[in-house]
Amino acid sequence: MASKNGFSRSDHLKAEWAAQIFKESARTQTTARALHYFALGRQDYPLFTKAGLAGLRTYVDSDAAHLTKWIALAKRLTLIPWDAAPDESVGEYNEMVFNPPDCDFSYIYTLNRPQFYELSQLKTYLEQSNFVFKYTPIGRGQPYHLELWVEKATMDSILRPVCAKRGAVLVTFKGHCSWGAVWKACKRANAADRPALMFYLSDLDSSGFRMGVELSEKVAEINDHFYGGLLDIRVRRIGLTPGQVVDFKIPLVDRKSTESANNELFKNYVESYDLNPTKKAELDALERYYPGGVAAFVDHWLSSFYDSELGQRCDRVTSEYVRSIPEVYELPENVVSCKRKILACLEDLIRLEDDLEVPQGREIGVNLEPKTSDPDEESWLLDIQNDISPSQEDVDFAVVE
Repeated sequence: MASKNGFSRSDHLKAEWAAQIFKESARTQTTARALHYFALGRQDYPLFTKAGLAGLRTYVDSDAAHLTKWIALAKRLTLIPWDAAPDESVGEYNEMVFNPPDCDFSYIYTLNRPQFYELSQLKTYLEQSNFVFKYTPIGRGQPYHLELWVEKATMDSILRPVCAKRGAVLVTFKGHCSWGAVWKACKRANAADRPALMFYLSDLDSSGFRMGVELSEKVAEINDHFYGGLLDIRVRRIGLTPGQVVDFKIPLVDRKSTESANNELFKNYVESYDLNPTKKAELDALERYYPGGVAAFVDHWLSSFYDSELGQRCDRVTSEYVRSIPEVYELPENVVSCKRKILACLEDLIRLEDDLEVPQGREIGVNLEPKTSDPDEESWLLDIQNDISPSQEDVDFAVVE
């Protein structure tokens, strides 16, 4: 029987068992697959039937898929922190590590005079005989946080430029959207502090056409249980739809015989457009049959909710207000006179310093080298520098005769 929050007693028991594995791992952050190895061999793996807990047995390798689901349950029930065992995701990138250039120690003598532009600013200040006004330009943020979710990791390179142009987050993946990915999307929406619009794009097949609903259900649950229902998030599946297949004349291709999910719903969904439910339409076809391809298709949706001229309008109105400011007022004569005296002294100082002879510095060679293992002392599958390549028999490294 499901509890008030939608979780059954069995759900709670599964989540508690996964949470116990995580606790006993003594890790603050790990992976679901790593927890699988902590669970291997345990004698208390619970078995369930529709009636509930049916008994215990030894946890074995083939139970891994169940454990992954139970870890997700534990996150949803706040028994494991969401970021402690993150889901694998597609479309996230590592930052480049900065590698500093080689250099030795050196020193110079200096008068510590400000850079020319700083000195120029000082002289400009001393030459100023009027009050100076400063203003804050008008700024307005985009009204919506935009995200594009695409069930096709191979389209990442095509869609990143258009998403960057419209300030949208791009999430590409294969298969079902994970709980961890949805959790991170909700965190982004909360941090953005504005309505979030999530657009979903998938093939038109029996599994893909329902995944927008799956995404919606996961967003709604996390919003209810972790954000008190306060997030303003909207989800829409923007393609492929049967109407788009008809309008753009996208050809249908065969579906795998093993694709049986939601067959009846899919049949009813596409037959109303006189489409064959045993076939499917693929996103990749938009490259050929939509003017401008997939990127143009996505830009059509994102641009409707992104004001590309917002910055220009802010600048224009700012300029109008600046022009309306009254003329600046002159400073009192005693202030202007004091500035002129300081300016004259500054110019004298510069002339005196320019006549000084500055001592020469020098560079000191330093006998300091990085300490690492020597790659020439190891064996490699491929070593271009030493002309080593793998043969058919080589697996870990090339055996050099």
